[in-house]
Amino acid sequence: ATTFIGGITYAFFSSWKVASVIISALPIVSMALYLSILYNQNVTANASQAYAKAASVALSTISAIRTVLSLNAVPEMIRQYSDATLEAYTVTVRILWKQGLANGIMQGA
Repeated sequence: ATTFIGGITYAFFSSWKVASVIISALPIVSMALYLSILYNQNVTANASQAYAKAASVALSTISAIRTVLSLNAVPEMIRQYSDATLEAYTVTVRILWKQGLANGIMQGA
């Protein structure tokens, strides 16, 4: 907090016009930082849930491998696993795009 206040004081002392522009950009940067933190927390939780579904398909397939092979259900299990990992990928990419946008706003402001 001391560094922030000292920096703002020095900025006003050096050039009040530049300091005013910087202070006007602070709400935008603060909101982008908040969104970035929020998206960063959500990406872990959502990815974990989505990958848990894929892990469940893999575990059930491996634990019942004799049944899967005897019923010739390998292609179906591969399809289920592919769908589950695609869902995890889609969820993760969607959140990361939002996080990248928030980071771009924060860096651009």
